[in-house]
Amino acid sequence: IFALYAISYCLVQGLIPASWPVRVGAAVVFGLCQVLPLLHVMHDASHTAIGHTESSYKFWGQLTLDWMAGCSMLSWHHQHTIGHHVYTNVYGADPDLPAGGEPRRFVERQKWAAIYQWQWLYMPVLYGLLAFKVRVDDVVFVWLQGMDGPIRVNYYDSPLFRVFAVKGGWIFYRFVLPLLVWGVPFKTWLALFI
Repeated sequence: IFALYAISYCLVQGLIPASWPVRVGAAVVFGLCQVLPLLHVMHDASHTAIGHTESSYKFWGQLTLDWMAGCSMLSWHHQHTIGHHVYTNVYGADPDLPAGGEPRRFVERQKWAAIYQWQWLYMPVLYGLLAFKVRVDDVVFVWLQGMDGPIRVNYYDSPLFRVFAVKGGWIFYRFVLPLLVWGVPFKTWLALFI
């Protein structure tokens, strides 16, 4: 998956010459190769189920979520491992449950709104945009507010390092390199990025 991630990235950015349909296909493959390690490697790392040392699960979790996806293992740890697994399906405590004012409803305790009857149509689109929201939320909630939903964040390393190095590294290889160094036209970059 990691090799396919690198090859598809190079195809998308035009570093390996390819036709437009091949680049579009490579963009889809790149997206899948970004998600698959999150579903397996990162999730297992968050539960300390990879390797036999703390440094091994931190390495794999941070590589796949922080560096490859531009999100935050610290945020995920509080959201999922501490929040969801400690307060599983407890309304108002489990950060995975919508608390109200959200476009989705899957908890009976949420007040009903007419829009929810259409969530089967609009939620797949909104879940597709969740990647953008998560990359902003982990900065706003974790580092600026010190909370991830109802869960108070305890820092186990430098939050400033994570904001500047990790987000900066992701922005560098996803935005700066293609647009400013390799000269990928903005419209091409945007279409393939989305």
